[in-house]
Amino acid sequence: MHTTRILPVAASIALAAALAARGEPLVRSGDTVVFLGDSITHYGAERSHGYVNLAVQGLAANGIDVRWIGRGVPGEKASQMRARFQRDVVDNHPAIVTISAGVNDVALSDQEPASGPEDVEAMIQMAKAAGVIPVVMTPTFAVFNTEDGDSTSAYAATVRGYAATYAVPLCDTWQAITDWKASSETPYLEYQLHYKATIDGVHMAPAGDRVMARTLLRALGMDDGQMANAEAAWNANEKIWSIHPAVKITGAQLATFKQAAANAGMGGGEFSKVVFRRGLASLAANPSVEQEASGSGAETFSAGFSINMADYDKLLSTSLASAYVPADSRKGHVDATIGMAMLRGIRECEPGDPVVIEPQDVQTDRFTRAVAFTVSGYAGQTALADFPIAVRLAEDSPEGFRYADLADPTNGSELRFADAAGRSLDCDVEEWNTNGVSLVWVKVPSLARGTTFTMYYGGTPTDEVRAFRAWSADYVGVWHMAEAEGDVYDAAGNGLAASPNGSGEAYSVAGEGVFGKGRFNTSVRNKGTGRSMLCVSDSYLLDLGSDFTLSGWVKMTDTIDGGGLARIAVRSADGTTPEWEIALADATTLQACGNGGATLSETIPSAMDGWRHVAAVYDGTALTVYVDGAVALNGAITAAKDSNNKLCFGTKGGLYNGHFTGLFDEFRLRDAVCSADWVKAEYDQASASFLSASPATDISGGGQAGRSRAVFSID
Repeated sequence: MHTTRILPVAASIALAAALAARGEPLVRSGDTVVFLGDSITHYGAERSHGYVNLAVQGLAANGIDVRWIGRGVPGEKASQMRARFQRDVVDNHPAIVTISAGVNDVALSDQEPASGPEDVEAMIQMAKAAGVIPVVMTPTFAVFNTEDGDSTSAYAATVRGYAATYAVPLCDTWQAITDWKASSETPYLEYQLHYKATIDGVHMAPAGDRVMARTLLRALGMDDGQMANAEAAWNANEKIWSIHPAVKITGAQLATFKQAAANAGMGGGEFSKVVFRRGLASLAANPSVEQEASGSGAETFSAGFSINMADYDKLLSTSLASAYVPADSRKGHVDATIGMAMLRGIRECEPGDPVVIEPQDVQTDRFTRAVAFTVSGYAGQTALADFPIAVRLAEDSPEGFRYADLADPTNGSELRFADAAGRSLDCDVEEWNTNGVSLVWVKVPSLARGTTFTMYYGGTPTDEVRAFRAWSADYVGVWHMAEAEGDVYDAAGNGLAASPNGSGEAYSVAGEGVFGKGRFNTSVRNKGTGRSMLCVSDSYLLDLGSDFTLSGWVKMTDTIDGGGLARIAVRSADGTTPEWEIALADATTLQACGNGGATLSETIPSAMDGWRHVAAVYDGTALTVYVDGAVALNGAITAAKDSNNKLCFGTKGGLYNGHFTGLFDEFRLRDAVCSADWVKAEYDQASASFLSASPATDISGGGQAGRSRAVFSID
């Protein structure tokens, strides 16, 4: 439990002085820390690489766990922070407040309200009067806006004077950023809009956030050893910066890449990150310029993924090699390095012999309990190959099922499913909840009415199952939408995470979905607020050519902001004609289109406050959209186009266009034309009657005889 030190002003200042004299950090476990500021602080708290998050992580790496509150408001001046200081700082009873102001005072000096460093002085006085230790930060951005450089330098000097006058800690971020920019290690980065200290001359990129965090931790009293602990924790961060290499390669190189990915047991999107890292390491060890493929046979290979701090540092250091400076300009220098690292990695891929995975037989004598399932609700006329079936489990559902009967009830990893011939079936545990309903997706080799399979548990399996293999190879992406916030994981194993694209304090949360949890997209009545949009970075995997199927469950909870379209799914860039689009004009009007041209439109049952299953099937000429398993509209559309644009759910391209307010569940994209029977089966299995189960039985006496196991074989 976090506690807050509330001390008289004299005691707080005396404590700070005593700790500083002993070389100890000013902040201790249990303290409340408020980070006050403008947009730099706002994004510093919101982004994974933000200086606030890094500072808190750095403290935790040294055993100092704090309760922290981010109070950054974009566009604010020091006078506006002063006006809310009592509410946002004093009323939260922190031990420490960091005050980051001045950027907007200088940049917006010709606009009301009036503001200046005297407002920072007033906040120092208010903090001290409340027994709060103020840590004052100098403004950061002047060195990237030369017209304001002198004014910001003077502002920083005044703030330094206040820190000395009032004997409070100083975080001199202005000087730190200035020194960093001037260092011999970063000569080219000044010209890199997205890879220097800032992304736009004001807001921090990972490099700038780290400079700020280092400076702040030093101001809080961290010594060299503690800073080393912080750096180690930052280097372990997996997602710091998103990159998007898009390079021209030959058809043979793409085929080799795909084969190498398959042999590694990875999807293409996931493997592209591995290949990039290999290429970057090779490029760092042996610098040479890589050339893209050209001519009619060249294909665009694109991928989007996040890199960690170690990758980011290697990218920056590698990009400093003079061999990579474009002849005409230093601009684009780091982007060029990203492309060449991807090219080098692809060029060095070795396909190897194809690996064929033979289904293993379940060793039934290793389990004590079993449940038999029968597909009873399938109404189609054709058998469906490799169909993923939803298996729901809860205490005494199926009858006699008990979580306590599992050898390890903390997760579902021991579950094994076997078809009628005893062969192991791959499964994907979407949700495991020993106090409620668990959800497992099981791929059956052939779905028909009466298809049977068996679940075994209460033991230690020897065969291997893989979650991503529960989704056949033509699934480009599977998004269960079960995450409460942050990225939505791609269960198909291709690494195509759907990332929230927005800002503000209204985050997406997990709501009750059709299958397990659904993604709730918050209402967005103001531009830039909420997180009602999910974007998948462009990847060559999204270039589906002449046919694909997009399906998912949607439920509206609010009217469309501004009377526009509520986008369900769209492939486009912000402000451009979509390659294809599925949207609601209102709760009962479904619209769909290809790359320009006519838009198909039809009335459907209301999606307001009720779940609707939507499946768009494109065969290269005609688009058929099903709602709740029945055809809702059908017609020829302008050919869906492939381009280097992202796939978005809940918006068009970016932050401000066509927000869908409501819930999403179980979105899937296949590089295939799904049949009407397939779409109807996806819809029908939302019903509990689709799958029936026998009571759990005791097979502890040995059950079926154990079968010999097949192993990987090479063609």
